[in-house]
Amino acid sequence: MAIAVNVKPKEQGVQLKHNEQFVQLFSHTHFLVPMFMSLKYELNSPSRKAPIYCYRFAYDGNLGWFKKLMASSRKIDIPAGVSHVDELGYLLSNDLVDHKKLATEDDRKIVDKFTTLWSNFAKTGNPNPADHQVWSPIESYEQRNYLDIASPSSIVMKKNLDKDKIDFWVNKL
Repeated sequence: MAIAVNVKPKEQGVQLKHNEQFVQLFSHTHFLVPMFMSLKYELNSPSRKAPIYCYRFAYDGNLGWFKKLMASSRKIDIPAGVSHVDELGYLLSNDLVDHKKLATEDDRKIVDKFTTLWSNFAKTGNPNPADHQVWSPIESYEQRNYLDIASPSSIVMKKNLDKDKIDFWVNKL
């Protein structure tokens, strides 16, 4: 936790490296660890009746709005990569991102694929298209399979989401 003490606003000369480390620390302790603790609880709950689907949105395109919002309202450099809730720019229209002006062909493909998965899930409880299986629910906490959405041509199932990070934090807590 010492790294958080060393982080100061950009005007005081914080290196981008320290900012990236702070973002990682914050992400792990405020999003990643609580998500996995909830996931473990839900997977072991005797009252659970529905499958659990997990995904990582790793596509860093032009419609991710949270990073743009943070960059405009903070006096710190925002590290490269996808930010928490950036995927909402691909699901919902908003005033922060002009879809017509900013969307690339890949952005439009991601919008189409991602909204199809979410719409299917909202309608049926299963995100997959009727003609093929794209996304499998989590079978066990130990495997933690998830859909990795990295690009329009790379939307694939993977296992052990953030295993090294989770193992580190679980052993520390």
